[in-house]
Amino acid sequence: MLFFEREALKIGENTHLAFSQLLHQRTYPAQAFKRNAARTCAGLLSMAKKVSYERMERACERALGYNSLSYTLIKSILDRELDRLDLHDEIIAPTVIIQHENLRGAQAYQ
Repeated sequence: MLFFEREALKIGENTHLAFSQLLHQRTYPAQAFKRNAARTCAGLLSMAKKVSYERMERACERALGYNSLSYTLIKSILDRELDRLDLHDEIIAPTVIIQHENLRGAQAYQ
């Protein structure tokens, strides 16, 4: 287990899972240290000390649900306090198809 994974485990299971995914996106974990993953993990550990471990854990849980992990995403979740909202209560707005005279349907491309 890598240093960042051990530290993330102290915060919580979702944080550990998020860090593991960040670090193991590459074929070899050593490649992650050469890339941005190690800096991302270091930044997130630093942020966790500022915002609390509980908030970081919930932000990582939400980010894992988005299937898109990055420092920017987790920071945005924390800044916008989305970690305080329950994941299961989130309402997804239905897609609205705009009708306009300049829009052609599929038949125009046959």
